[in-house]
Amino acid sequence: MDFNKITAISLLCLFSIAGCDSPTNNTEQAVNQNSIRVTTDKKSSNYICSHLLVKTDLVADKLTLTIEDKSYQLSQTDSASGSRYISQNETVTFWQKGDSASLEINGQRYSNCEKVTVQQATASRNSIELPFTAIGNEPGWMLRMSAEQLELTTDYGQNTISLPTPQVKQILGGYQFHTKNDDHSATLTVHKKLCYDSMTGRPFPAWITLELDGETLQGCGGDPLDLLVGIEWFVEDIANEGIIDSSKVTINFNREGKIFGTSSCNSYNSSYEITGESLMFTPPVGTLKACPPAIMMQERKFLDLLVKVNRYDIDGFGALILTTDDGKTIIARQP
Repeated sequence: MDFNKITAISLLCLFSIAGCDSPTNNTEQAVNQNSIRVTTDKKSSNYICSHLLVKTDLVADKLTLTIEDKSYQLSQTDSASGSRYISQNETVTFWQKGDSASLEINGQRYSNCEKVTVQQATASRNSIELPFTAIGNEPGWMLRMSAEQLELTTDYGQNTISLPTPQVKQILGGYQFHTKNDDHSATLTVHKKLCYDSMTGRPFPAWITLELDGETLQGCGGDPLDLLVGIEWFVEDIANEGIIDSSKVTINFNREGKIFGTSSCNSYNSSYEITGESLMFTPPVGTLKACPPAIMMQERKFLDLLVKVNRYDIDGFGALILTTDDGKTIIARQP
């Protein structure tokens, strides 16, 4: 074998040895794979503890507790049941068991914390979410559409028709469905605009046209709560007197019949009930901070008026109008 061939073979062996660093590469790969498994997913929940609105943000075993404008950092500790978190200086403890919890802060214990749902605005405002319901009057009819079928009751409940649910067709300003069977044909058009039930006056999020076997019926559809939940309403006027510049008054509704927010100085919560266009609130409870006199007077005016509200409306510009029996109003808008 000549000298050139020996040199070439030697160089190949050196390159092969230099490239075979398998243990290091495998170690690096294992480290990278392990780092991928580390998660920073945040789980958020809201609780009402007596008069306090408490927000929790959980990342791994670390809990951020937010009460009004203060945040506390807690770490998970051993617990016989549920999940228990405690602050480093041991002045704040939060103990979660299912949908209930207890809170202890600076020696004050709240054992009746109730989990509440704070809805966020979702795609349901711009799409059809099933089951979908609609109603109309003169003659009275009701429609319920699920993923499997469209069930229609007409003539004040005397007749019931079941049709297969078709695919949705998007049209300008809404959606349309057309379905039929051997006996009936129906076209449902859903316009995403404010509609008032002609009998109760209750506002709905959709205007409905139903064409059934050549007859055209009008009505309203969707869930009326979609007009209220998923929004933090910012109050801009209380009893036609406006509000103080840079002050903050808010209202949040959830589907469990709770409202909460900021009443100017303090946070508050209450319960609500809707019947037709009627909207009633229970007396609110709140925190007990002290603020400048003008802010405290505004807060008292808002809370006193809120408990007297007996109906609501959404105007053509999207404002929420809460009205008392003697005609005084609270007006709030989306941010």
